Amino acid sequence: MNVLVTGGSGNVGAVVVEELTAAGHDVVVFDLKPPRNPKVAFFEGSVTDPATVNRAVKDVNAIVHLSAIPAWRPEIRPVEYMNINVTGTFNVLEAAGRYEVGKVVFAGSDSALGFMFSTHPFAPEYFPMD
Repeated sequence: MNVLVTGGSGNVGAVVVEELTAAGHDVVVFDLKPPRNPKVAFFEGSVTDPATVNRAVKDVNAIVHLSAIPAWRPEIRPVEYMNINVTGTFNVLEAAGRYEVGKVVFAGSDSALGFMFSTHPFAPEYFPMD
C-alpha cells in the first residue's frame, strides 16, 4: 500500500513511518524537513498549501495525518495554530476526498482537550473522556 504520512519527520511521525515501512508499505513522508530514514521517499511541503497537499495525495492509497503543532507555546500566534492544525487537516481531508483515498487516519494530542490552554490547572475526573 502507498501511504502518505504528514508530519512524518516529527516525533510520532518518525515512529509511524518506521512501523509502516517494517510492515512492507511504500511510505512517503510529507513534511517541511526530510525524514530521519533517508531510504523513505520525501515530499517537501506544508499542509497549509492546498495545491501542494493535492500533489502529495494524488497517488496514495492511505494517509496518516500527523502534521500539527502539538502543544501551546507562547511564541506561536493562535492564527498559526489554527492554520496548521485546523486548516491543514481540512486540506488533507479535502484532497483525500478529491483523489478517493481509501483510508485516512489522524491523531490529536491532549491539547485538543484544552489542558494546555486552561488558565487554571485541572485534571479530568476519568478517562477516557466523553
